[in-house]
Amino acid sequence: MVKVTEIRLMDRMLLIGAPGIGKTQILKQLAYQESRDLRKKFIDLTEMTTIPDDMLSNIKTNPEDYYLFLRVSSTHIQPDEINALAIRDGFADLLPFRKLYLFTVPDVYGVLFIDELPNAMDEQMTLLFSILDEKEFSWGFRLSKNVKVVAAGNPAEWSRVANTLPEPLRSKLSIINVDPPTIDEWAEYMDREFPGRWNKIVYAYLKFSQGDFIKRPDSDAEAYPCPRSWTRLALYLSNIDRTQISPFDEEYVRGTIGTSTATKFLSFLRENITEKDFEKVLKEPESFFDFNVGKQFLFLYLLSTNSTNEIMKYSGLLEVLSARSPDMLVLFFKVMDKKKRVELLTKNKDKLLKIIDYIKDVI
Repeated sequence: MVKVTEIRLMDRMLLIGAPGIGKTQILKQLAYQESRDLRKKFIDLTEMTTIPDDMLSNIKTNPEDYYLFLRVSSTHIQPDEINALAIRDGFADLLPFRKLYLFTVPDVYGVLFIDELPNAMDEQMTLLFSILDEKEFSWGFRLSKNVKVVAAGNPAEWSRVANTLPEPLRSKLSIINVDPPTIDEWAEYMDREFPGRWNKIVYAYLKFSQGDFIKRPDSDAEAYPCPRSWTRLALYLSNIDRTQISPFDEEYVRGTIGTSTATKFLSFLRENITEKDFEKVLKEPESFFDFNVGKQFLFLYLLSTNSTNEIMKYSGLLEVLSARSPDMLVLFFKVMDKKKRVELLTKNKDKLLKIIDYIKDVI
């Protein structure tokens, strides 16, 4: 298996992996990057409810200038939603709907992404078979040769409604089994997509309890932790003080990552760290290792939220970490806001020379 972050964009590829690990985001990101490499204008049709006439006209006139992306769920596609019946010159005719029609314009580039493929029912699978196999649908409509058709789905152990794909279809697809991203890759994605808008205490917790990044649900009625649910939680907690978690906040946490994981996460948030703890570490940096592991992770997170001047008072702790626990040192800089990290290292380069080698990859 490969991590979802390691896949390459290939035609007639089926990604099989647990829900919520970022398959859709990665495919869109790869499509966007390919459009940049080809110097095409990228258009995401997924969120568009209508296609303006001028856009339709421009794509028909200069299709080689455009790169289209559309994600559709296999369970939402019905045979009568592919074409509409029209009467022209006394004859019945079939006309593709605009979004799908754009992919048939000769020389246009793009990715048609069919999600949740194993969940399709028989009549839907019959329709999708032709698109995935020959890139054709209905009465001879054919996708542009420059359009890649990609699919994704969940393995049977993660989905009760997943069906076995027909043997002929499996022979036409490259089936790629994918694992989740690493916690660090997830954090990089969060910084890229939501800069300054997510609570990095979630990242600190995940580094503390890495087994909670993705787990099967404890029961059929509960939510479960996965990259997608941690994303929602990190965004939700962005403006909430960990010391003022309300009953609704607690319930939201449980409803997002499941009861057992939420219990551990909420305990982590409530770990008692006082001013005396900070004063003690300031005077005796080695005393940091007297804390339990959870308290160590939370201490570093809280320290990272201070001003750069305040952080520099703890340069002794940073040196101790570089000698005794380089991973903890790296974590400290990763949970820090990027702008603050740059400011801290720029202003105090000479004072922090002893630790630069340990964090150069982070920088």
